[in-house]
Amino acid sequence: MEASPSFALDNTVGALEIGIIVSACLFGITTSQAHTYFRKYPDDPRWTKALVLVVWWCELAHLVAVSTSIYNLSITDFAQPQMLVHRQPGVVVSILVSAVLGPLVQSFFAYRIRKISGSPYIPVLCWCLCAARLPVCILAAVEGFRTTNALVYISQWRPLFIGLLSVSAFNDVTIAVTLTAEALDRLIIWTIQTGLITSVTAVAVLVTCLSMPDNYVWLGIWILLARLFSNSLLAWLNQRTVGSAFRPNAVNFPQADRLLPRGTNRTDLTVTPVVSIDTPKATGMAAMYDHPYATAQADMELGWVHGRAI
Repeated sequence: MEASPSFALDNTVGALEIGIIVSACLFGITTSQAHTYFRKYPDDPRWTKALVLVVWWCELAHLVAVSTSIYNLSITDFAQPQMLVHRQPGVVVSILVSAVLGPLVQSFFAYRIRKISGSPYIPVLCWCLCAARLPVCILAAVEGFRTTNALVYISQWRPLFIGLLSVSAFNDVTIAVTLTAEALDRLIIWTIQTGLITSVTAVAVLVTCLSMPDNYVWLGIWILLARLFSNSLLAWLNQRTVGSAFRPNAVNFPQADRLLPRGTNRTDLTVTPVVSIDTPKATGMAAMYDHPYATAQADMELGWVHGRAI
């Protein structure tokens, strides 16, 4: 039996396989970054550590789910091209996992915007979009389990998928644009740390879903999106020196030169780069708001001084 022309192997199973292979590589990077985070920042707040753990477990569940789908298509249902139109439970499970993972990471970046900018408007908008996205994703997953035909499922819920992808892309772009404002000199680093790559990928998923609805190219790109969420989060957490610099009696200023007045050299000052603080509270990220020196250091690590990007 010949496969339907609209479901040729190269843009269905092939697209999924490429997406899953790249996704597995990104999961390895996520695992390495998670290990680095727990090793470098043992004094971080428990909620931050819990966030990293939840993100990692969601990543693992997502990878297992999509891997079982491609196994069923390429091994279990081998030489049965008609099975390409059948709904894969693993893909539906991955929708559920993404419903948790995406809003979690986006909410964290919105919290970051709130702390470094002081303005509540953009963070509140992002949080509202995340809150609206979660129940809709759950509804889509529940309906996915009830449907056996993938074509019928995608056709019936196509407006919902486009809406979800649009909301996610808008949220990602808003976060990326806000965090990269006035930071062009650090653009390469910030494309990862601010989620710019994630926002570009989200837009790519939306474009391919609209332009190629009869194949799985958009699904192959969408599989990568969950992995990019976690890597953006961990890239930011691991680039900090706050966790290691805030010890009970010392704060290090690795970028102190940027705070000096114009024309002033470090040699003109008699203050050493290490400032002693006689308080046992200044440890980990929790110290970021307990001391003025800690606040200044936290602002520098986030790339901001007095509301301006550095």
